[in-house]
Amino acid sequence: MSALCIDFQREVDDVKGSLLRSKSGRSKSSVQAVGPVIAITFLQLAGTSRAVAQQNEKQLGWADQAELALVVTAGNSQTSTLGFRNVLSRVWENAEFHFEVAGLRTESATITRTPVGSSIEDFVIQEEKVSTLTAENYLTRAKYDRNLSQRLFAYGSGGWDRDEFAGIRNRYYGASGLGNIWYDREDARWRTDYGLSVTHEEPTVGASDTFAGLRLSSDLMKRLTGNTTLENLTIANENLEDGSDLRIDTLTALAVAMAEHLAIKLSLRFLFDNVPSAVESPLLLPNGVLTDILVPVPADKLDTRFSLALVVDF
Repeated sequence: MSALCIDFQREVDDVKGSLLRSKSGRSKSSVQAVGPVIAITFLQLAGTSRAVAQQNEKQLGWADQAELALVVTAGNSQTSTLGFRNVLSRVWENAEFHFEVAGLRTESATITRTPVGSSIEDFVIQEEKVSTLTAENYLTRAKYDRNLSQRLFAYGSGGWDRDEFAGIRNRYYGASGLGNIWYDREDARWRTDYGLSVTHEEPTVGASDTFAGLRLSSDLMKRLTGNTTLENLTIANENLEDGSDLRIDTLTALAVAMAEHLAIKLSLRFLFDNVPSAVESPLLLPNGVLTDILVPVPADKLDTRFSLALVVDF
């Protein structure tokens, strides 16, 4: 817009110069040409301003974004990974609602081929396949924002997730608070919010726990080019009963549009839990014998997930 204003000011200066020159004895035809120049310049600036405003104006109504990632190998080794994520959104003039469902499941199979027969020339192959689940996690969450002013909003959110490999069989939460709207356009968006939460955890090992927490989040979207968009969603929750129990979930994604409703998205997600839940592992004796005794072992504090997904926008 600043560039447009500069161009318009230059045109006005040119007009002033023409008028001054006309007073010095120039012909009336030069003065008469000033009017069309002003009109054309004004129309060009007005049209460009309207186009920029329409491009930056946020879109109202329903929207849905579905992501799917699938990796399959077969033959001497068999693995399959399925990842999905769907975000359903409804945007009003002064409010918005988002509902997300996501999951990841990975299986691998060990194939053992054993020759059974009387000699190396007389045998048959017996094949045994043992499948193992190596990763599985799911989540669903919803959030409603209601604008209180141009820069302030109130929100309510809730969700559920499961990750037994991280020691969580079920985790439920609800949160409410206030947030700031730093900018909210079609090409750029940034919101931060701050509130209180209540979390109920059911670990795979040990007793369930319910606690109050402090929740902070940041939701950022920036269109880098005409077909490239950068997104980041970061959520932090601290247990108010145990200050060392801090969890951070951050998702960064880069989407490149290939068609009007089709894109490829690269995503990197970090899940940090400063006080992770425990998982059971069999006890290994010093002599190398693996026993049936299960021992609670703290899970890793950090999980990292990288994915390449096909995205369809509705």
